[in-house]
Amino acid sequence: MNTGTAEAPPSSLRVIAQRLRDGRLARLVASYGEYHVSVRRVLLLALTILWCLYWQYLAGPSHSRQVLSHEASLLRPWAELCFTLSLAWMGAVRLRVVRTTEVVDGTGAAVNVLGIGVLLGLAWNLCISMITLLPLATIMVGTRFGRGMFFGFMAGSLLVLGLAAPPHYWVDRPAFIPFALVLLVGLPLSVYRLLGTISAISQSALRSRDAQSRFIATMSHELRTPLNTVVHAASLIDTAALEASDRQLMHALRANATALLQRVNDVLDVAAIDAGRLHFSREPFLVANVLGQVRDVVGPLAHQRGVRLRTVQGRGLDDAMLGDPGRIAQVLINLGTNAVKFTPAGGDVGIELRLADNGLIQPRLLCTVSDTGGGVPDEMKARIFEPFYQTSDGLVRRHDGTGLGLHIVRSICQQLGGRVAVGDNPGGGSIFTAALPLERAAPEQAVTEPLDTISALDAHRARVPSITCLVVDDNRSSRDTLGHLLRRAGHRVLFAGNGGEGLQAMEGPPRPQLVLLDMHMPDLSGLDVLARHRQRHPNDGMTIVMLSADSDPDAIEQARATGATAYLTKPVSIERLLGLLRQVGTSTPSVPVIVPLSEAPAPVDPAPRQSESSLSLICRIATPEQRRTYLQSWQTELQNDNEELLAALRAHDRTATAAQLHRLQNAFLVMGRSEAVNLCAQLREAVRAERGIEPALGALQAELQATALMLCELLEKAAPPKKDAAAGLRPA
Repeated sequence: MNTGTAEAPPSSLRVIAQRLRDGRLARLVASYGEYHVSVRRVLLLALTILWCLYWQYLAGPSHSRQVLSHEASLLRPWAELCFTLSLAWMGAVRLRVVRTTEVVDGTGAAVNVLGIGVLLGLAWNLCISMITLLPLATIMVGTRFGRGMFFGFMAGSLLVLGLAAPPHYWVDRPAFIPFALVLLVGLPLSVYRLLGTISAISQSALRSRDAQSRFIATMSHELRTPLNTVVHAASLIDTAALEASDRQLMHALRANATALLQRVNDVLDVAAIDAGRLHFSREPFLVANVLGQVRDVVGPLAHQRGVRLRTVQGRGLDDAMLGDPGRIAQVLINLGTNAVKFTPAGGDVGIELRLADNGLIQPRLLCTVSDTGGGVPDEMKARIFEPFYQTSDGLVRRHDGTGLGLHIVRSICQQLGGRVAVGDNPGGGSIFTAALPLERAAPEQAVTEPLDTISALDAHRARVPSITCLVVDDNRSSRDTLGHLLRRAGHRVLFAGNGGEGLQAMEGPPRPQLVLLDMHMPDLSGLDVLARHRQRHPNDGMTIVMLSADSDPDAIEQARATGATAYLTKPVSIERLLGLLRQVGTSTPSVPVIVPLSEAPAPVDPAPRQSESSLSLICRIATPEQRRTYLQSWQTELQNDNEELLAALRAHDRTATAAQLHRLQNAFLVMGRSEAVNLCAQLREAVRAERGIEPALGALQAELQATALMLCELLEKAAPPKKDAAAGLRPA
């Protein structure tokens, strides 16, 4: 027996349907559940009663009629009793009085086989056609529950048929034995082999999709971090001081970096859509701000291509609305850029927003994007919403882009409860119309301008009551950074350097109201700590937030299943952290805080923003003495982690190497060293593949020296005493 840790493949189509999220397959498998089978059972028993009545009172005289009439008289009282019980059971199941679970479905399937056996035993000749239902029951059970129950029900069907037959039936009719075996064994086995092939193919597809999702989730940080750095660093360059040719190069750099970042985001959004984990927010916003953002993105592209862009905001859209402004902007930007790309120079593109509100249904935002391009042929209007499809030739090569924009638009509209459609523009070209549900914001839900980090911390301190927070992280840099931010926000902070200490600190006293728990720690991981605490205190309502640099949707789902209140990716978003603190600080103590896990940074963020590194923030808000303490601590920890990494590599210890690389990654995330984070990931992959280790290690060591030099320079700016400068990792 295999005792490895590899995950066993799903053994039933039910599991595969859940993981594939295929609607047709899910409906097929669900039809084999008790919710639907209970109806068929009632109908079958009703037909059985009518069959009995026919043979008792309506059939003509004959010898066979006497036999069947006698069997009908024996069977009918039992059939009526079973019908009454089944009708009551069906009502309980259909009205949700009884919850349908795997146990209920399995018990219902067993009752079906036993019931057929009872009916055959009471009236063999009258009910002999019911034998054909036994292989169907076996196939349905195998489809829903897998291999074990399939063979159990197949053996049970043979046993039921053998016991229900009249005495000496099989002895007197040996020719019927092969028929029974083919019907009850051969037919189910043939169908099950076919289902097994489908299952194997589906599992292969699932493994491929899961590998793709893991790769995309891993690459999301590796791609977007350097791209964000390029985009925002380029925007900070003073182009006015450059020569005309250099300014043109900088404009090209910014435009292409932004375009590449958008392509990456499109691919990540599609991955989230396929995984069913596209995240949405609900916050007050102004439609004018959204339209302004759309103009800022689509306008330069239209100007570059010589296309006139017109934007219109209709009446009734001046008030604050509730919704997801980022996703609405994403819909409009995708539709707008698509219209510009397919409109020739000198053409027109219009973006118009109107409010549809008749007072009877929920208000809807009607977004109309028109162009004067070549239009969309009728036979292609449905296909253009498929991924990687364009109207030119079906391949994504004639026009710029990935061919994902309209697919993302349709997915967002559907998940927001809206719709999108394409029609013909009377003046030539196309008109795309998206209808999205909206809700008017309450007067107290005013739209406020975002504050800078320090102002946000101070405002939070003034408005939110102080709470006790526990930071559980094996990385001292991360603990120190979070601790300083939490104190600056006015909260009390406790620390734990490993999972065991964290589990003990969660018990109190003092009892923390919010726990920030690192997911990846040696010995006792964050998930282990969370699982043990929830098991000991299932109803304590403690707010536990999982922290991780991993944006893999499966990791987020695992944290959710274990009992995490929320999930934040490193580096932690100050805005979302303060939001969690505000909810905990202003909640009633006896009422648990409920925070959707999607409050965490989504695996795919529609508009990632370059945030200030924790190191830079600490250097701005900490006192000189605190800065020196933090910098010296980070120097020492960086040196120790590097020495332990080199020791693990020399010992060929993959587990220890991965753990040290994770610690280094966390430290680099705190310091805002995106290139170093990427190098850690490259070295981890090289160790896993057992090739390219030396070049990857050399590049990481060079980045470590550069980081050490940066820390030394920051220490010198903080004017530390000479003895302070001697501590920590030194540049070579």
